[in-house]
Amino acid sequence: ILVGKNPGLFVLGEPTHDRMDLDEKHRALPDPATTKAYILPPGQGIIIKKGTWHDFPVSCGLPVSAFILNTEEVVEALASMPSAAPMNHGDCFKLRLSDHWDFTLKFPDPRPFVQKLGLVPTPIAQPLMGPEGYGAGMRREEVAPGWGSGARVLVVPVVNVEVFTPGCGGPAIQPHLQSVPELANKGWRDYGNRRG
Repeated sequence: ILVGKNPGLFVLGEPTHDRMDLDEKHRALPDPATTKAYILPPGQGIIIKKGTWHDFPVSCGLPVSAFILNTEEVVEALASMPSAAPMNHGDCFKLRLSDHWDFTLKFPDPRPFVQKLGLVPTPIAQPLMGPEGYGAGMRREEVAPGWGSGARVLVVPVVNVEVFTPGCGGPAIQPHLQSVPELANKGWRDYGNRRG
């Protein structure tokens, strides 16, 4: 389910594991002829059939956040991975297509399409950092001397402000996911920074 205000692009391939017209090797790979990209508007979601080839949703220009439900078996399988790698663990089968294909699937840039449909506004360039090295529009102010009025115990609420430059990574809540682009952790950060 896409949460927030931005559409997302999903790349899905029809299941191949039960196709009798394919040999055993090709039943363990997506069929490029049946792999398609779909754009979902914000607030919409999909339920995929078991065996459907898929990846995390991709941005159509603006950051995309998704709420994803997995089976307990898939969550356990992903959590057991020390790093991103192919795996075959019960209900969870992952592979790296570059290990099997000598070509890349390419789809047209979705941004003009989603802008034409009015799903997103025309992107407006916004500076990330302000002149003092903090986020755009932020200013550092020093605390005035004597602000504690001589008290021996003070409670100081601290607001943690995190700024992640696009493409530069950052701390991972799921360190085993290290694809490029790494969408699960980036989506978590973007949701926190933009919506949370």
